[in-house]
Amino acid sequence: MADPRQYPYQDGDITVLGPETFVSNDGQTISWKGDNYTRQTSPAYDGPPSAVPPMRGPSLRYTGAPHEGTQTSLRVDMHALDDPRERAICRALLHHALALLDATEPPRKVVLGGESRRV
Repeated sequence: MADPRQYPYQDGDITVLGPETFVSNDGQTISWKGDNYTRQTSPAYDGPPSAVPPMRGPSLRYTGAPHEGTQTSLRVDMHALDDPRERAICRALLHHALALLDATEPPRKVVLGGESRRV
């Protein structure tokens, strides 16, 4: 029979997240179906706090808003998003990023019909 309690709930020094799933209150260990997983330390990174250290770059990554406990994160230079909503948001962000890049480009000299002008 299923446990009638609502998840998550506190039980001593752990938080029960669901059936056979709990996490230590210090956030260092999660247990799932009897297997314990310990938080791994990340290699030192001294870049800007908003940047993610590249694994292999350059790359372009889309990270969606959290939804029901999950979050989409995908390299969109290698894979297309499946969800229509995420695709629309990603496309809008790409257009916005391109507009920002275009706005900061230095003026270029173009010759049209023998006439030189800056664009």
